[in-house]
Amino acid sequence: MSERHFTLFGKIVQSFAAHELLMSRIAAHLLGTQTASAILVTHHLTLEEKHKTLLDLPRHRNVPLDQYDRVRTYLNVLMMLAPLRNDIVHSTWVSAQSPGFVQPDWILNPLPRLKAVHAGADGPPSVRRR
Repeated sequence: MSERHFTLFGKIVQSFAAHELLMSRIAAHLLGTQTASAILVTHHLTLEEKHKTLLDLPRHRNVPLDQYDRVRTYLNVLMMLAPLRNDIVHSTWVSAQSPGFVQPDWILNPLPRLKAVHAGADGPPSVRRR
């Protein structure tokens, strides 16, 4: 991993932090409160939960549909990029086969997974009755 990779990763993580702050500012505005209060009540939420909350608030506050659509469009772009941010934050990274590129370590070394036991591929699991 080069310093350039770490710099780019840092920029992506910081960009998401800035977007989450903007989401808190929007929520605070809709609630008529201070940004710090919105951050305090949402700090434990995941990005996906904040996304859902921020989409629910405008409906509750009777925000005009065009404004709601702009917020939703903005959040949808952010959510499309969330898997990349999650990979950056929750993966170790190694050099890829192409020079100058990196990839998550789990691509070449997948973790063992548990497989659910089902009654069968064609039907629902059996139900035990007493």
